[in-house]
Amino acid sequence: MNEDFREFLHVVFKRKRFVTLAFLLTSLPIIAMALLRPKPYRANAKLLLVGNRSYVQLAPQEQKRVSQIPDTQVINAEVENLKNWSFLIAAADRLDVEIVNDVPTDREERNRATARAIRSGLEVTPYPTAPMIEVAFVDTDRNKAAAVANTVVDTYLEYRPSLFESPEVGRFYDKRAERLKRELRASERRLDRYQRRSGILALQQQKDESVRQIMANELALKETVGQIRQTEELVDSLASAQDKQPEKVSSDVEMIDNPVARALEERVGILSVELSELRQKYTDEDRRVRDKVEQIADLRRQISKQPSRIVGTERYELNQVRQNLSEEIFRARANLKALLAKKGSLETTLANLNDSLEAMNRRGIRFQELDGHVQNKRVELQATETRRQEAQLSQDMTANRLDSVRVVDRATPPAKPYNQNTLLATAVALLSGLGLGVAGAFGLEFLYRTYHFASDIERELELPVLGLITDFREADKNFAH
Repeated sequence: MNEDFREFLHVVFKRKRFVTLAFLLTSLPIIAMALLRPKPYRANAKLLLVGNRSYVQLAPQEQKRVSQIPDTQVINAEVENLKNWSFLIAAADRLDVEIVNDVPTDREERNRATARAIRSGLEVTPYPTAPMIEVAFVDTDRNKAAAVANTVVDTYLEYRPSLFESPEVGRFYDKRAERLKRELRASERRLDRYQRRSGILALQQQKDESVRQIMANELALKETVGQIRQTEELVDSLASAQDKQPEKVSSDVEMIDNPVARALEERVGILSVELSELRQKYTDEDRRVRDKVEQIADLRRQISKQPSRIVGTERYELNQVRQNLSEEIFRARANLKALLAKKGSLETTLANLNDSLEAMNRRGIRFQELDGHVQNKRVELQATETRRQEAQLSQDMTANRLDSVRVVDRATPPAKPYNQNTLLATAVALLSGLGLGVAGAFGLEFLYRTYHFASDIERELELPVLGLITDFREADKNFAH
């Protein structure tokens, strides 16, 4: 480490003349410029941006005014507008002081030269955390710097409305409103003629009413079909019950003894007498006795099969149950005919309603088109009227200086120069000169390579050094003597 430092000091002292010359040539001009340069003054003004009227026609009439912070794009747009050339020309024309050395006699030339001078010294900086813009101007004259900064912000307050709104906006909206009124009247006349021709007054209400009637008729038709089915079943059950009833029934019956049974009993009595006579003459085994017994037994069997009493006289009349069933069947069939007629009427009505709804749907397309055109014209007219009122309000607000950009801090002549640090410039100049001199010395050493130390030889030849001749010229003279 000591050897490297020795090499460094050796190079510096060996090239001390070059180092000194480079140091003086570099640092002295910089120090002179820092001491002799004009002192700049920076005057700044501040603009506040409020988002209520950042753009034209955004001044709500029926809503509560709420201050809104404009976004970054709006602030950047304001910054660019402050740097716009046409705006700088307007600011130069309004500026009362001269900031150029040779002022042209021509007014336009003077404004262009002044605008270029303003652009070179103008600084427009948005605040990163607040809706504010700093407008600053740097000049050697503190009063001119403040005058330029104030002129720029005052000119911008008057220049800015022309960027976002125009005095022709009100007349434009007036012409547009008149045109929309004519188009609206024409559209209403076309819609009125079509309504008279098609019979459509309120399409949706009429369609809803038609659908309601269709649903009511469909429900009535379903009920009628169900009633018809029930009535048919009733007619069939009544007809079946009627078939089971006789047409006539007896009303008065007189019962008498059965003459057949009485005759058979009389015959049995006669045979019993004859059997008794035969038994007096013959035995029971006799054929004639057995025949009589068999005849009597046969007659008794016939008597047992005969009823003891039979109907003597009987009167008949119509069956009342059958007549009641006939009346019920007649009424049911009459009701069935009425239900069938009602079903046909409902089907006809339902078909007519469906046809009417279908026709209404077809006509409703054109009606909706015409009505939609009318509604669109009304919306456009209302929006145009609102825009016209807002444009007039915006112009009135601009005329009364009620804009969204406000001056919150005007520029005043600064008391101290701007960014004037002579000590820092002197230190930088000294360090730069010294660094340049040392770098140049080592550069010369690199270009003119010689051996200065024993370590250089040992490092280059990789051989040990046995001795050194410190002064070659003095040793040469001693050798010569």
